[in-house]
Amino acid sequence: PPPSRAMARPSTAGTTSHVAKHNLQQLVQDAVGQLRTEHLGDPAAWLAALLVSMADALLEEAASAGHGAELTAHQVLGQATQLALRRDTLRPKFSMTEFGGPPPVAESGPLPSGAVSLIRSAKLLERHDLNMQLPRPGEFLALLSTGSGDVPPCFAGAGEAGIGCNAAQEELLPSLIEDFNGATSARVRLDRVVRFMVEAAAREAEAEQTAAGVEGAGMVSRCDAFCSSTGFYHLAEDYAGAAGDTPHRMTLASGVWRWLQFNANLFKLDVRRFASQKVRDAELEGLVLGTGTSIYNAAAEAWASGVEDVPKKLRLDIVKAAVGQLAPAVLETRKMRHEAEDLQKANSSCDCSADVLITSRLKHQLKEAERKLEISDRNHRRALERLEGTRLATAARIAVQLSNDREAYGEAIVELASEEPGALDVLTQRVAEIVNAGELKVGDIVAVMEAGKLKQAKVIELPPSSEGEYTLSIRKRHSREHRLYEEGYDTSKPWLKRCRRIDIYKHRRDRQTLSPISMRSRQRQKEAKTATEKK
Repeated sequence: PPPSRAMARPSTAGTTSHVAKHNLQQLVQDAVGQLRTEHLGDPAAWLAALLVSMADALLEEAASAGHGAELTAHQVLGQATQLALRRDTLRPKFSMTEFGGPPPVAESGPLPSGAVSLIRSAKLLERHDLNMQLPRPGEFLALLSTGSGDVPPCFAGAGEAGIGCNAAQEELLPSLIEDFNGATSARVRLDRVVRFMVEAAAREAEAEQTAAGVEGAGMVSRCDAFCSSTGFYHLAEDYAGAAGDTPHRMTLASGVWRWLQFNANLFKLDVRRFASQKVRDAELEGLVLGTGTSIYNAAAEAWASGVEDVPKKLRLDIVKAAVGQLAPAVLETRKMRHEAEDLQKANSSCDCSADVLITSRLKHQLKEAERKLEISDRNHRRALERLEGTRLATAARIAVQLSNDREAYGEAIVELASEEPGALDVLTQRVAEIVNAGELKVGDIVAVMEAGKLKQAKVIELPPSSEGEYTLSIRKRHSREHRLYEEGYDTSKPWLKRCRRIDIYKHRRDRQTLSPISMRSRQRQKEAKTATEKK
């Protein structure tokens, strides 16, 4: 792109002369050459647009930070290159708009009633027979419309008058069959079939489709095909209308797709539906880029970057994954250790007059077992280190969030007390009624509020009725010179206090007790394990 476009834009004082002296054109040419090595098309057009839009913001940012123009230009190119590569990867290989279809309609929130947003992921099957040929269009259409036995026909909407796109899609069959039969590989065939599906969707989007026995109508509003780095084809599809994608499943294109999946064994299909287009697009991005589920990746990136409001389920999943890696490592290490010990015993007890084949084989097996044992030990140590690191990171993150929650709770309490006088007392009273309930016994250790602090106390006397007051002895310490030291509840001068049950805090602990049957079962397992180890 001409450097004047990026240089002519206004910039902060002190940076224009540096930018003018820098040769942006040469840097752009170098970046274009680098991008060409990534087997892209001609990236100059979109790289120019990216540079023009990004150069201003980064130049102004660098000027405010005091960086030189040369460093900033490299930053522009580096970030533009990364973003351009990402955008090129996320660009659909086939789009419905390329074949005359309408532009997709974006839904920001949850899908309307009946609408469908999905991803069809097709994986090429190695068992596909490349010698298989599709029949002529008329014969192929008859084959799709005819079932066999209990198997229904692939083309379910052959006689449906409401599926008006079937005639238009039938016009695409001759070129599909010709390209399919002339393909030199199964990959080329799948690529051509995916293109046929997108082109057929453009014909389907020309009008609403209806089917007998189905309420409402349906219309495809988006059908874009993406090819991921892992070799999968992912079709992002949206269907509007009360009937959703039910009419689509009765089209000729769906019949061809179904026949090639089950009869030709060309690909394996996985279909996933989503509650909104936003969630579907996030999942699609992860699938196309080969990074897995983008929802999980975004949360993991937030975790790594120090964001505090990471979902708790993600924390549990991370810890669960770290713990789950321990069991296979422990079992593998134990198995390899037993195998190495058995081979050592066999090698040491081997007679010197034995055949050299047997002794050399034992030594080879022992060496191989020791090598595998070393690998298992190393994997075991790594799993332990990963668990420890995850545990510490999780504890630190939870501690930070608890601290923030405590501050937020304090601010909420102060705000409540200032805006609604008396509301805090009512809230405290209600909480005390819920928490401080249940009967107490003589000798129970409890806590009561005294001088704004909770102090430990002991129940001395029970009330005559449920609404009466308990007699408590608050823990006290006597420490004076030339006097006997005393500390506890039963001192020579106890600190007695009478309190209602609502003002007494009793700590409860949940305990789990194993049944006698579980205890005996555990004992038998332990004895069996001991007997096995002795053998």
